[in-house]
Amino acid sequence: MAAVNSNVETQVLEEPELAMTLAELLAEGRVVPLSAHGDLQLPISGIQNYPLEVRAGDLFITSEAGGLAEARKRGAVAVVSDREIATDEALGFEATVVVEDVPSAIPPLAAAFYGHPSRSLAVVAVTGTNGKTTTTHLVRAVYEAMGMRTGMLGTLGFYVPGQSKLESCFTTPESITTQRLMAQMVRSGTKAVAMEASSEGLVERRCDELDINVAVFTNLTRDHLDYHGTEEHYRTSKGKLFAMMVDPERHRKVVNVDDPNAAYFVAQGGPDVPLVTYAVEDERADVRPLEFELSLFGTRVAVRTPRGVLEISSGLLGRHNMYNILAAVAVGVAVGAPSEDSTGDQGGAYGSREV
Repeated sequence: MAAVNSNVETQVLEEPELAMTLAELLAEGRVVPLSAHGDLQLPISGIQNYPLEVRAGDLFITSEAGGLAEARKRGAVAVVSDREIATDEALGFEATVVVEDVPSAIPPLAAAFYGHPSRSLAVVAVTGTNGKTTTTHLVRAVYEAMGMRTGMLGTLGFYVPGQSKLESCFTTPESITTQRLMAQMVRSGTKAVAMEASSEGLVERRCDELDINVAVFTNLTRDHLDYHGTEEHYRTSKGKLFAMMVDPERHRKVVNVDDPNAAYFVAQGGPDVPLVTYAVEDERADVRPLEFELSLFGTRVAVRTPRGVLEISSGLLGRHNMYNILAAVAVGVAVGAPSEDSTGDQGGAYGSREV
């Protein structure tokens, strides 16, 4: 992959002080080499798949030959590739490892190197054509209201609490970047993260090896067909997120049932995983507006939830943002978020919020 793609995604990210041997990394990541040469007991101090990001002591992972010289010049000590590395290309590296497929190997190796940080976070991933960015910000506000320090990964940037916001060139960052950011979040005392899960990111396995707790579906319209080719492939790509929801104890599904594709997303993953639905039109939804007022100045909506009515006042404008607000409320319901003035009675006063 060309080095230019790395641009701002890894700016000012500090590598944590981690080190493990190459053999330990392969074992922890459950990556079985097709062949290996050199010293597998050498310590690895970092992991990169862009040659221009390599620092001394790093493992460099690549499918291409072009970056090997640059990675070696910058101090990479070992290489993982899915093609045999010629003897002259291997000169200067202390170890070379060949695996069956690099894109499949990167997520487990990255998760293993950074200590599987997503396991220590409550992770909410939002997918859909529209509304991902706003919904992600609103979900972060829900978790912050619960007193949980919350990070964010999405189109408008990456946010690690306690650090400056980082710009992004990807809606869903690549695996190494995501694991590094989440490791930073854990070290900073972060308890939750709200992230956007794009169809491209899901297809390219950027969400693999993430312990995602809540999957949210906003809507599906014709988009990205230049990448996916067909609407069916586009939908299937987004469905990969919901296919991860298999454990009724740890996972939750949140689905907009006004969308005609809702049944497809509900059916993905485990049938016993708790589901919270939301809608503006469908009166059977768990979360829906009883009454609302849309104006040039904002949105006021009384939301019916399984725990009562929630009064919301927001500066967000338009009907589409009402869906985003309902999605965030549904996430709160799914994870049992408390609300001010909650009575806990069905149909009772659930509370009021400004968002």
